[in-house]
Amino acid sequence: MFRFQSAKKAISKVFEGERWTEYERAVREWEQICSEMDQREAELRRSRTPGPCRLSVYFCGMVLCLAELPFRLAHHAMMWFIGSCLAGLARGEVELFVMQAAAHEIALHLYIHVVADAICLNLTHPCSPHIYVYEEDCSLQRPTKPVPPVDASGETNDGKGNDESCCSCCGCGCDDMC
Repeated sequence: MFRFQSAKKAISKVFEGERWTEYERAVREWEQICSEMDQREAELRRSRTPGPCRLSVYFCGMVLCLAELPFRLAHHAMMWFIGSCLAGLARGEVELFVMQAAAHEIALHLYIHVVADAICLNLTHPCSPHIYVYEEDCSLQRPTKPVPPVDASGETNDGKGNDESCCSCCGCGCDDMC
C-alpha cells in the first residue's frame, strides 16, 4: 500500500518537505483551537441554561399556547372555507379571494403540523425544552482552516490551487467550468 496516490505528490512532499511540515503543524494547531472552542461553547451553553423559575414560566406559556391553538385553528379553517366559497362563486376571477383562501390554508397547515408538534414536544420535556426561544447564541467564530501548500506545478493534494477554487489559474470557484 502506497502512502501517496501519485509520484508527483511524493516528489513534491520530498522536495518541499519544510512547507508541508509547516502546513501539518498549522493543521494540528487549527484542530486544537477548534477543539478548545467546542469545549468553551459547551461551557457557555451549560452556564446560560435557564433555571427552574424561567423554565416554569416558559412551561406556563406553552400551556397557554396549547389552549389558544384550537381557537386559531378554528379561525383559519373558517376563513379558508369562506375564502374558498367566495373564490368558487366568483369562478376564480377575483384573485383576492383565491389568495386569501390560500393564505389561510397555509396558516392552517403550519398550525397543525409545525406549531402543534413544537408545543407538544416542549410540553413533554419541561426541564429541557427542545425549542427554547430565549436561548442565547453561544457559538464562537472559527478560524479559517490552513490551506495546503502549492507545489511547482500549481497543484496540491486535490489538484486544486492554493485558494480552494477549481483551478489555480483564475480563482473563479467553479467546479465544472475550468
